[in-house]
Amino acid sequence: MKTSRIFFVIAFLISTIACSCGSSDTGPAGYYTDGNGNEVIVYSDKTWTARLTEESPLGDITYNYTGIIDDKNMMVIKTGETRRAIGDNIVEFGNYFGIIEGDHIKGGMSNLSTIWTKDKEKSKTIPQKSEFNTAQSGLRYKFTELYENNRQVNAGDCVVGTLTITFNEETLYQQLKPDMIAIVHESDKGDFEEGLLMMHVGDRATFEVDADMLCQAMGQEKMPASYEKGAGMKFVYTVHIMDVITKEEIEKEREAAR
Repeated sequence: MKTSRIFFVIAFLISTIACSCGSSDTGPAGYYTDGNGNEVIVYSDKTWTARLTEESPLGDITYNYTGIIDDKNMMVIKTGETRRAIGDNIVEFGNYFGIIEGDHIKGGMSNLSTIWTKDKEKSKTIPQKSEFNTAQSGLRYKFTELYENNRQVNAGDCVVGTLTITFNEETLYQQLKPDMIAIVHESDKGDFEEGLLMMHVGDRATFEVDADMLCQAMGQEKMPASYEKGAGMKFVYTVHIMDVITKEEIEKEREAAR
């Protein structure tokens, strides 16, 4: 893996928003499972996310999808690995994940006969996407996917994923293929590493970082030409954590390489 070119600091606190509902009828919003550990989350704003794992000769492959639900309850794929699915009537599903029918999802990128069943107990808390929140450090943050049960980042871990950094609508850095983002150090200074320590494998988040604060940390010479002090400008980081290699695993690789 190549070393990621990250020069900007960031901090954030994780916040998730859930809306409790006393009725068991939550509409299509909720959690659906195919019985194999894969899960689809349908949000109350008619968007959805899915995380699927398939076995292959090279090991498990994980696919992440996001999309919207149209007026016919079809789940339209907006981002992710788009594959074709053939149904019982030999109909190509194309850019659709599946269709919501009552308490089930029919489809799921494999076959229209695949049924995803709604977990009614878990779905009593309708999943909601968080809006931007502001941490004590001043950082604005929003999680679009949060997997609290997955492996969490710890000091000494190598974080792998994708990262895009923009400033004043200009893309400064873009890592679209999974690669090393950073080896994380212990931190409580409100910087990028402190934020990574709060993330889990699979998490996706967007952060707006105060440019004046970064200028103080890095110096004027490292700021973009369009930066104006005191103008309230922000660096925007979009991060997807796809893997975490522990400190112990890194040490084993180093020993094996000697």
